[in-house]
Amino acid sequence: MAPSALSEFLEPTDASLDEQWKSVLARKVVPPRTRQVKFVPCEVVLSLCASLLVDHHRYGSTTAHKAEYPVQHLARLFKRPPSSFLAKMANLDGSRSHCGRHEMEVSTRLLSAAR
Repeated sequence: MAPSALSEFLEPTDASLDEQWKSVLARKVVPPRTRQVKFVPCEVVLSLCASLLVDHHRYGSTTAHKAEYPVQHLARLFKRPPSSFLAKMANLDGSRSHCGRHEMEVSTRLLSAAR
């Protein structure tokens, strides 16, 4: 794995975080069943943090709107449906097979460092 790609998640620079936030501010909410933009690294890390607070297995696509804090807040902030954050949480814990290129390693490393 390229160290620079992983560092975007684990040790982001101020410039990188600034760029990520600007990309979020420029986003438009997409209609349902429309492909969304890829998650930026800070969203992945926040999804992992949220997964420590929320049991994402309790929610499906039809009940995602009922997910507790912070799922709804993240969804509004990042202009995504709540189901996207719940799916990302599942990707990060390995219960879905569609995770991003570095997400399982990021998840493993951050959770190991927290323990």
